[in-house]
Amino acid sequence: MSADALAVNPKQRKILPWLAYPGVMLIGFSSYLTAVSLGLGLQLASYATAILAGALIMLLEYVCPHYNEWQGRVDDVRVDILFMLAVQIAFPTLLAVTVSVAAVNFLSDAGLRPVSLWPHHWPVAIQVALMLLTADFLRYWLHVAAHTYEPLWRLHAVHHSVDKLYWLNVGRFHPVEKGLQYLLDAFPFVLLQVGPDILALYFVFYSINGFFQHSNVELRFGWLNYVISSAELHRWHHSRTPGESNSNYGNNLIVWDVLFGSRFLPDDRNVDDLGLPNSNYPMIFLSQMKTPFIKGIEDTDSEILSWREVALNFLLWLRMFRLRLTLWRRFLKATREPRQTQMRLLRQILTTNQSTQFGHDHRFAEISSYEDFCNTVPVQTYETLRPYIDRQMEDGSAQLSAEAPVMYARTSGTSGTAKHVPILQRTLVQHRRAQSLFSVAQFDAVPEAYYGRALGIVSPAIEGRLGNGMPYGSASGHAYKNMPGPARAKYVIPWQVFEVEDYDLKYLLILRLAVTVKNITHLASANPSTFLKLLELAHQNRDQLLADIELQTFGRMAELPQTVADAIVNRLRCGESRRRELQTIMRSENFDLGDLWPYLRLVTTWTGGSCGIALAALRRYLPAGVRIADPGYLASEFRGSITIDTETNASVPTLTENFFEFVEKYSWERGDQDFLTLDQLTNDTQYYVFATTQSGLYRYCIDDIIRTTGFIHRTPTIAFVQKGRGITSITGEKLSESQVVTAVQETLANQGASATFFLVLADVEAARYRLLLECDVLSDLSAFTSAVETALGLANIEYKEKRASGRLSALECHLMRKGFFESYKRHALADGQREGQYKVLALQYEADFEFDWDSWIDNLE
Repeated sequence: MSADALAVNPKQRKILPWLAYPGVMLIGFSSYLTAVSLGLGLQLASYATAILAGALIMLLEYVCPHYNEWQGRVDDVRVDILFMLAVQIAFPTLLAVTVSVAAVNFLSDAGLRPVSLWPHHWPVAIQVALMLLTADFLRYWLHVAAHTYEPLWRLHAVHHSVDKLYWLNVGRFHPVEKGLQYLLDAFPFVLLQVGPDILALYFVFYSINGFFQHSNVELRFGWLNYVISSAELHRWHHSRTPGESNSNYGNNLIVWDVLFGSRFLPDDRNVDDLGLPNSNYPMIFLSQMKTPFIKGIEDTDSEILSWREVALNFLLWLRMFRLRLTLWRRFLKATREPRQTQMRLLRQILTTNQSTQFGHDHRFAEISSYEDFCNTVPVQTYETLRPYIDRQMEDGSAQLSAEAPVMYARTSGTSGTAKHVPILQRTLVQHRRAQSLFSVAQFDAVPEAYYGRALGIVSPAIEGRLGNGMPYGSASGHAYKNMPGPARAKYVIPWQVFEVEDYDLKYLLILRLAVTVKNITHLASANPSTFLKLLELAHQNRDQLLADIELQTFGRMAELPQTVADAIVNRLRCGESRRRELQTIMRSENFDLGDLWPYLRLVTTWTGGSCGIALAALRRYLPAGVRIADPGYLASEFRGSITIDTETNASVPTLTENFFEFVEKYSWERGDQDFLTLDQLTNDTQYYVFATTQSGLYRYCIDDIIRTTGFIHRTPTIAFVQKGRGITSITGEKLSESQVVTAVQETLANQGASATFFLVLADVEAARYRLLLECDVLSDLSAFTSAVETALGLANIEYKEKRASGRLSALECHLMRKGFFESYKRHALADGQREGQYKVLALQYEADFEFDWDSWIDNLE
């Protein structure tokens, strides 16, 4: 028959990929049952069915190929036939006759009857399903081990050596690995004396599905891709890229990959580059028999995990599974009834703290409703609470909370005097709980980000001590320091490093520890500028870094406190392969974060407000497809929200931990106090936030503006917009920080420019705004300034009118020398801002800006 006769028309080519798999599976099982009914015998009927299925799939490969280039070469087909006959047919038969029979006889002689463990009385279909699930569970972990444990990978590399997939090369396995597979997917069921009819049906499905996994047939599986280990999934498992091939481990089913987070199926591309990174791997039969036992021939470029890392990933999955069933479910339930949840919490806070001095002063014991609470307790600021906090720090009395603080969070105050926010043991528990919820959301969205290592950067747990000996520091740093051992083992940087006081020394040490670890899959820091700083340091210090890596040391070790030196000494090692890689990477003029950490999958950092500028610059240095997850609205005083959807960054208020009130933005700025509770908010509206926390802040005005972005059940999702004081008005224009950020970001994007930092100063005396811009590339400063001015006028009609009338002078833009942001950041940190939660107020009055900015102007602008 000619090829033209077999060709399918376009309509058939659309339908056939959907029908091929279920059609051949139906034909296969029908043929098997028919053969058995005719008395052919179970073994002969199952083998005949497998041969028929292979023939049908081979026909489909001819008439409807996935890739024409995947047609098998003659030499490869000969080897595949030899593998099929020797390893897939003869060898298992030999194992069944020797190992299985001997084991059954031994157990029988010993009087042991494992047969009683199998539910022989169940219906046949359910027994087959149970065998599939059980065998696949065992094979899943063997397969994971084969990709993570070097001796097993040497064997398994034989299977991955093929650079094209067609049905016949499904049998290409080393016989030693085939023996291990037999011990897991057949031997246990032989010992349990599972009925031969069940074993035969399992073999039929195993064979047909395996042929399809490797077939070069254009196939579509739809929802079956969440049940079956299909060709669409298995092709990615054979990708030449380790970050893609270390996925989809399921043998017949994909359900264990779904549960354990290793399923991988991009919807925007197909895999076409298959095989091992080592393109010189031998392909003939005898060579592949001995290659696993010859050091240096195996695929040395693949990422091999230790058994310790495999165990950590398994423990991680168990933890996420438990959190999803408990904490996550309870939190989502709360979002269905926000008012009841919030009112219960308010009653609990007031009852718990009614015996405190603040509780006595504001008659907590007499409050029986939310209305009473509003009438009895006025809005508070830090300054109104400062007397209570100061007394609490002096004598330890219960001024704001019945539970005594265990530490304080220190941050800068608007009056110039530092603020000390009380942190209770309860606060630390709440912080861990919120972080756990966020981790579940990230793990569900990007599980592969959690299977490698993590580079997290936080503020120190303890930054100093008050006069009474009480420590002050950060809740996030405390959580990092005290995380469970399995979680801590995932992080590249030991907590002691964050206590290094020298800013440059600390970041250079972080970089030195991080670059030696290739499989970093997750970066986390509040501000995206942190990662730009690391990349800049890598370029500036490449020679010293490479020298230190070669000598397995850190050149400035003598400057480190002994506790830090002790913590890092065993982390300075770097394998020969990674050393060679870093030599190649860092000798390039334009290496980026994706070059240093090619398996990066997730970056957790703020995306809103002024962080958007640094984030736009950061994206250029990340690998393609990296997910950016915003951790939500948080401050030193409290964590305001938890991001539960990393694709949209939908963030839910911490309604089980803090009681929230809101006033619509313009209403509050007019002097009105029309308070709303969480359940009364409307979508896409800006509000000022007031929080009552369990740590002793009551109706606390943090001067933050949030915007509602949608709803999860009946609870609104929110996003931070800007500080309330992020509004300036020279002649009545009331320019906001968000308007400035949007105008600058859009103009940079429209002109193809990129900036690492900017801020705008309102000069009341000169009646003008000044834009200070640290920019990588900007071809025409005058055109850029004019475009920003136009964008500001479109965003703020008053600004446009004041400019037209001449009451506002023209925007003045200055290019700043490289390093301006870092210098300003150090100034802010020295003034009391927290490094772990560092935010830049992108719009300020120049009179309040206590930094020598004009000395940073680029004289070549």
